[in-house]
Amino acid sequence: GIRDPAGNLIAGLGLLDAQIDIAALQAFMLHCAASKYTYDNVIRDTRSHDDVVQAIALAGFGNVTWAAGRLSVVWAADEQPLSGVVNMATIKKGQFQIDYTLANAADGIEFTYVDRSDWSSKTLRVTAPGVQTMLNPAQVSGEGITTEEHAAKMARYHLAQSLYQYKDISFSTDIEHLSYRRMSVLALQHDLTQWGFGGRLVSATLDGSTVVLTLDDQVRAPATGNSFIGLRIPGELVYRVFRVATFAGETDQIRLADPWPADAPLPGNADENPAHDTIWIFDFKQTPGYRVRVVGIEPESDLKGASVSVVPEGPEFWR
Repeated sequence: GIRDPAGNLIAGLGLLDAQIDIAALQAFMLHCAASKYTYDNVIRDTRSHDDVVQAIALAGFGNVTWAAGRLSVVWAADEQPLSGVVNMATIKKGQFQIDYTLANAADGIEFTYVDRSDWSSKTLRVTAPGVQTMLNPAQVSGEGITTEEHAAKMARYHLAQSLYQYKDISFSTDIEHLSYRRMSVLALQHDLTQWGFGGRLVSATLDGSTVVLTLDDQVRAPATGNSFIGLRIPGELVYRVFRVATFAGETDQIRLADPWPADAPLPGNADENPAHDTIWIFDFKQTPGYRVRVVGIEPESDLKGASVSVVPEGPEFWR
């Protein structure tokens, strides 16, 4: 904050360094600088501090959060790494739901911004793929965005949300599994949707130099012959991916085609490392699970869990 000679706060939040996630703000600055995102605006109306910092963060595809108990920022960008793994073993029974937006999606975006070259208001129009003339455009204004390049990226981002994130997915999870926060990217698996198979390990044994995994559910052999399993080892946020040796039919025992890594304990090798603490996702692709982004986390009334809302974010989203 900014203080007068008497020490009175006259501008800013006046937070101590211990109340600010400085590392996250520094990383966000680098992200914005690399992408040429800026916020240029003269604020004339009365606003809260939260409104101001949220507007600044939005110009960099971000949101301000206090999830970790400090002022921090999270943002969306292409090719961000996974922050967690969610499967049948971490979702509360009967608490998985998918809602579809059945209304016609916008066929384009009319994005209004102030051009810094002459400080005039301009409208940028971006059509959906295959659309020649927009009939149902969504109108969006970008505060603090003052270049056509920045406006085009923001317009495409809003259009991609309309085209590819029409599906709202929600589930409840126990607090112990909540290792991620809003805007995190997750690998999600659920049996009902055929987003792969998943659960907890029953055991992991060595047959010579080959690791044999016993699963708590059966998996089906792929028609292509190629399959992969992701193992989220306790203490790690994301899974390690292993190739699976070819098998036929359905089985709850699979053999790994890859050697076990030297830097990871074999599940079940000690009392403090029980096999069931390791969760697994089996799929036919090299990145098991459904890639989603967290858009909301609401604590449950008993504080024993939380309701999590996510939206899909496939590779087509950022194209």
